[in-house]
Amino acid sequence: GKTGRRAVFAEHAGKLGLMARTAEAKYILSAGNTRFFPDGASLYDLQADPEETRNLAGQNHPSEQRLSDLLRRWLAERRGVAAPVNPREPSDEEKARLKALGYG
Repeated sequence: GKTGRRAVFAEHAGKLGLMARTAEAKYILSAGNTRFFPDGASLYDLQADPEETRNLAGQNHPSEQRLSDLLRRWLAERRGVAAPVNPREPSDEEKARLKALGYG
């Protein structure tokens, strides 16, 4: 079987973005408003789209939540702080539940 790392992580030196990559997918969180990566999440299926031309973030791709969780845990361990909030937009159901609790 294969041996080695489960995922590789990176953080931009200017804290403009974070990345988690496996052999199957790459997940990027950008906060730099760059022309290459808009603010928010980007997800690429490296098996089906090795040139990373189709952003699958927000489309319920099986890798998105897994890589997002891995990235948050890595960042929390690296910085010794609470993991960042998932940057996706809450669903209508989540918004309604939050509103019922007195938020927003």
